[in-house]
Amino acid sequence: MAKEENKEEGGVKTKEFLEEKEREEREEINEEKNKKLGKFKIVALFLLGIFAGVMFKSQALKSFTIGFDDYRIPAYQSDYPQSFQEPASSGEDRVEQNKTLQNDAQEELSNSQNGENRN
Repeated sequence: MAKEENKEEGGVKTKEFLEEKEREEREEINEEKNKKLGKFKIVALFLLGIFAGVMFKSQALKSFTIGFDDYRIPAYQSDYPQSFQEPASSGEDRVEQNKTLQNDAQEELSNSQNGENRN
C-alpha cells in the first residue's frame, strides 16, 4: 500500500488514472462510430428515397392517364345537344340559349305526347 500511495502522491500514473483514460478513449471511439453510422443512415435514407420515388413514378405512369396522351383518345358522340356542352359567353347568348332550349324541350314534349296519343 505504501507504494501505491507514493505513486499517487509522486504524480506517477495510477491504476485509476489509466482506467479513466481507457474509458475516455473508448467513448471517443464510440462517438466516432456513431458519427459514421449517422452519416451512413442519412445516405441510406436518401438512396432509399430516390429508389422509392423512381418506383412510384414508374408505377404511376402505368396506371394514371389523366391529361397524358389525351390527343390519342377517340372522340365520342354525346347524347346531349351541343348547346348543353358549350358555356354561354355573354348575357344575350344565354337568353337565346335558354329560349332555344325551352323550344326544344317543348317540341320533344309535344312529340312524345303525340306519339302516346297515336298508340
